[in-house]
This record gives sequence, structure tokens and C-alpha cells, in this order.
Amino acid sequence: MYSNKNRTIQPSYKSNQYHSDLFYRSLFEFNPDTVFFLDREGVIAQVNRVFSEKLGYETNDVILQPLETFLPEKDGELYQEVFKQVLKDQFKRIHTKLFHKNGSYIYIWLSLIPAKNDGRVVGVFAQAQDITKEKQADRLNEHLAYHDSLTDLPNRRYFETRLKEEIITCNVKNQKLAVLYLDLDRFKYMNDTMGHTLGDVFLKKISDRLSECIYDKCFLARMGGDEFSILVPNLKNDKEPGEISERIIESLARPFIVDEYELYITTSIGVSVFPSDGEDMDTVLKYADVALYKAKEMGKNTYHIYTTGTNNPTYKRFILENDLRSAVDDNQLELYYQPKVCTEHNEIVGAEALIRWNHPKWGLIPPNEFIPLAEEIGIISKIERWVLYTACKQTKAWQDANFPPIPVSVNLTANRFLEKGFIQTIIKILEETNLEPHFLEIEITESSLLVNENVVFSILDDLRRIGIQISLDDFGTGYSSLSYLKRFKGRIDTLKLDRSFIYDLSYEDSEDDNYITKSIINLAHHLKMAVVAEGVETMEQLQILNQFHCNTIQGYLFSKPVPASEFMKLMSFDQLEAYSGKEEVDSSKLLEQRVYQIDYPILASMTINRMNGSRAEMDSVEVLIDQITDVGLRFISKNRLDHDQISVLKFNTEILGERVKIDGEILWSREVQPGIYHYGVEFQTGEHQPFIPFHLFY
Repeated sequence: MYSNKNRTIQPSYKSNQYHSDLFYRSLFEFNPDTVFFLDREGVIAQVNRVFSEKLGYETNDVILQPLETFLPEKDGELYQEVFKQVLKDQFKRIHTKLFHKNGSYIYIWLSLIPAKNDGRVVGVFAQAQDITKEKQADRLNEHLAYHDSLTDLPNRRYFETRLKEEIITCNVKNQKLAVLYLDLDRFKYMNDTMGHTLGDVFLKKISDRLSECIYDKCFLARMGGDEFSILVPNLKNDKEPGEISERIIESLARPFIVDEYELYITTSIGVSVFPSDGEDMDTVLKYADVALYKAKEMGKNTYHIYTTGTNNPTYKRFILENDLRSAVDDNQLELYYQPKVCTEHNEIVGAEALIRWNHPKWGLIPPNEFIPLAEEIGIISKIERWVLYTACKQTKAWQDANFPPIPVSVNLTANRFLEKGFIQTIIKILEETNLEPHFLEIEITESSLLVNENVVFSILDDLRRIGIQISLDDFGTGYSSLSYLKRFKGRIDTLKLDRSFIYDLSYEDSEDDNYITKSIINLAHHLKMAVVAEGVETMEQLQILNQFHCNTIQGYLFSKPVPASEFMKLMSFDQLEAYSGKEEVDSSKLLEQRVYQIDYPILASMTINRMNGSRAEMDSVEVLIDQITDVGLRFISKNRLDHDQISVLKFNTEILGERVKIDGEILWSREVQPGIYHYGVEFQTGEHQPFIPFHLFY
């Protein structure tokens, strides 16, 4: 009974029941979601009109059907467990799908509510909230996360996920797979030339053609930029990766029509195979990348299948590129110093700082081997700043130790010299090291002068205003004309004469043969420039340069580049003693010799056969043998070999029409010029004894 101030209302049972039935019927029929009633067996007893509208069924199609009929089979067990709990008077909610009559489905949240009568659960009210749009948004986000936005191909993330899965499958089923790593040749140049809009259209067309080249089982992905990868699972045979590579190269050879342009592109492909080339994803990808380097070295527009060999030069380049990124932070870089010597008194008047890389595996690596890599991967600025700072700091340290103050020169690439903020960087380094500016000399090449004359003039003027000396390196090997050099009068302090002008200086040559060198020196003096002659190795060269009034020389005649500690010892001498850099280092180590009656040098292929006591394989490199005896040989190479690690070398050459294969070990080595090395090798005896036709000896 409900009371009011003036009257008492006695509720009517029938009226209340009527309104209650109407209320629940309205909630059931007009609910915007799919609603149905299940009996205690889970059979559908009643559905609202939305059920039919959204799922396409007539009411008679679903009445007396178990709800599992319309759910995915994989969700059936979960639903049964939840349904039992609802019959025990608990509310439950699960995420599942309802199948449409046409075979499609909608994603739903299924809410299950116990239906009670007189306190007893007599069935279950079920409400299916449609979340298909929400799920579609999730699927769209997932697609964007795993696909490339331009080509709609799988991206690197998706490729690596798939590769991991396929490796597991290969292990279980004892199968093989291959990874093809593609890099489009010269695409960056074309992209910069055409513009990025046309470049994107071109990339899309390339990706479409790549898709046409592969089998259904293959998995193609864009790894980024102009790089693609193809996963080939369940290899039928070892030829399959090569066949796919050849088909791709042939297909890309056909022209592409982009707007009004007829464009051509080629690709280099590196291939690695699981499990022979690695037992995990990272290793397989790494060796595919190594093989790609090899394909590019072979001239591009080709493919290369990786072959195991940790001493492969391509592998070495790959490792160097990766390790170079952390070389500065890991304190692996070191500066060597080569003295500049006054030709009149043989005293040190300056030094050139030359960078070396102490690689933990490959030993001391010269700059001509890793500086191009640094430029290619974009860390040359970081390295050159380190060089500038270290050279200035070391120069100041020598001064603080009361050694005669001398300027130290540092080589800079053209890009670094023209880099924005370069002058500010120099000033900051001088302030940090407390070095006076006139003790720093910047060496630049002719190419730096030719880029933008106005900018170069401005930078040179700023450097000279600070007090820094400027040296023009490798003069005579570039493009500068005499008139061009004249315009830089007053901005260049020193001209460094390239070693190519020094090498042939001789009293035996006619006056004309030495005239060019003499003329360049006279020209530099006329323009008020000092002259440094590089690559001086003999007393004869020194004497001729003295006659030409060359101010300063630099070369192996006085010292090769040495570490800072050894250079400090050189500075302790009032004069340096000259010795001929062309004299053989301990040539007696070739032992008692009988020499072949043949003309030298001989071209030979060389491989490393054993390294650190273990058998090794590497691609052969060409070397020049300039002497062979009955007990050993001597060869010249551009490759620096660490004979503390390398135990056996294998040579393959031809002598007077006879094929000769030789095994030997390195006895000694020396750097005869920057990046040029001489090695003495002793033949192995016993089972490795080389074929030696003794009748060819003296």
C-alpha cells in the first residue's frame, strides 16, 4: 500500500502485472541489439525482430535451435562453461561471433542474464551487442601496423613475424626455406631526379610486378625504401631460389610506363637458406644482406646465393659497416701521426693526423677501407668531429709536456667542409681543448673547392680570420686549373704535392721528366704558398726536392704514420734520420733462395685457408707476386692481413703455362704506401708442399 496525504492507493495486481509484462515485452522487442531467450537447455525459445534483421533468419528458422548453432565452433566450449554459471544465478559476458545466414558473421559482446521465476532460474536472457565496426577499426589498425602504406605489401615487422613462424614449421617438418633480399639499383638517383611523387608511383608499379613473379606460397614484403624481401617456404630443391631470382631480374628488365616516362630499373638480390646459412631469423636475414652486398660487387642486376665463410670479403664489409656505427663510442678509433720534415735541417715542423680503426676482430683497418663506408651510412660527420677534437687535444698535450709546438693537420671530406655549422664546430673544439688556432691546419681536396665557389670563399675567409691554416691536399690529381688556383691566392697557405709527382723523380730521367714537379713548386712559391711533397721514400727524391726548393717533405723516408706515443719519441730528436723506405724489411727471412727464371710480377688469386687455427673459406682476391723462391714468395696487396690471426694462405697462379697451387704462412709484412702492403710468405712442407718445377730456378 502506498500512502499520500489525502488518499491511500491500493495497487491492482492485474494492472501491475499488465504494465510489467508490457514493460519487459517492450524492452525485448524494441531493443536495438539482438535479444533472445534461452531455456535451461540452451535452446532458443524466443527472439526479437533485430535478430532476424541482422542475421537474415526467419523466426521459425531459429526457434528450438541450440545457440551453439550460430557460434564459432572454437567458442563452443567457453560458451557451455559460461552458460552453466549463468544457470547458477551469475551474470556473464563473453566476446564471440554470430553467423549470418549468408555465411558472414558479426562480432558481438554476448551478455547472459539469469531469468528467474519465484526465485528459481528458469532460463537465460541473452543480449548480443554488435561490435563489428569496432572490430573492423581494430583490424584496420592491425593492417596499417603490418603493411606498407604505399604498396600495401606486408612490411618488415610482418615479414619478420612470418619468418619466425616459418622457421618453427621448418624445424618441425624438417623443411628448408629461402630469403631473397632485393635492393633496386640506382633507385635513389632516379627518385631524386623524377621527384618523390613519380618515384612513389614507380615503386607501386615495381611492387605489382614483383607480386606477379612469385609463387602463391611465397611471401613478399617491402622492407623500407627501395628494399624488398621474399620468403620462400618449403623449398622444393636448391635451384628454386635461383629460378625465382632469375625470373624477377628478367621481369624488371621490361620498361615501366610512369606518366609520360619510359623507365628502366634493375635489382640486386641476395639469397640465404635456412637452416644451412643460419638457425634463427637474425642470422638468415644477416646472410641474405651479406649476399646482397656480393651481388652489388658483382656488377648489380644479378643475384648471389650466400655461401658460408666468415672470412669472405663481402662478409667483412658487412660486419665493418655494422660495427663502424659504434666504433667511436667503443673507443676503437685511433689517430696516427706522420711527421712533416723540413728539408734543410731534417727537423719535424708539423704532423698530419691519420685515422685508424682498431677493429676487435679484423685488427688495424686503414681509412681508405672504412671512410667510404662512413660516408655511405651517414656517420662521417661524427667521425670527423672526433678526429678534430682528438688531434687538437693531443697537440695541446704535447705542448703542455714542453715539446716544441708544431701544427697538426686534419683531413676533411668535401661534405664536412661545406656542412652548416662547420665554423662553429671548429671554434667550439678549439675552446674545449684550449688550443691556439694557428696550431690547427685543415687539409681539403680539390673537389671541395669546386662545389660552390662563393660558399667556399666564405668558409676559407672565416677559417683564416680565426687563424687556422688551410692546405690543399693531393694537388694535381683532381680538376683544378692554374687559373682556378690563382683565384684562391691568399686563401690557401700550403699546397701538398701528390705522391704521383714524387715517385718517378730521378737523376737518371731527363730534365723534362722532372720539369712538371719543379714548375708546380715554383708556381706555389709565386702564389705565396708553402709546398709539402708527399710520398718521399728515397734519398734521391729528397735531394732533387731540395734542389727544387721544396719547403717540407712527408713520407716513409723519415717515418711512416705512427701512434701518438711513438710520435712523441720522434719529437724528442733534434733531427730525424733518413732511411730508404724501399729497402726490404729483413729480406733474409725468405731464407736461402733460388729464384724462378720468370718475369715479375705474376697475377695470382689468394684465399685464406686457415684463421685462428680453424679452417676458413673466403672469396679469392687478386694479388701480385713479385718474387718466388724454392722456399717462399713475396706478394703485394691492397688488403691488410693480420698474420697473428691468419695461419695459412692458399695461392693459385700460372708459371710458364703450368698451374701452381701453393700453401704458405706469413713471415712478415709492412705498409709500403698508405693502403699498399708487402708480405713475405714461407711455403708449408709435408702434405701441403707446393708444386715447384725446380728446372725453372737459377
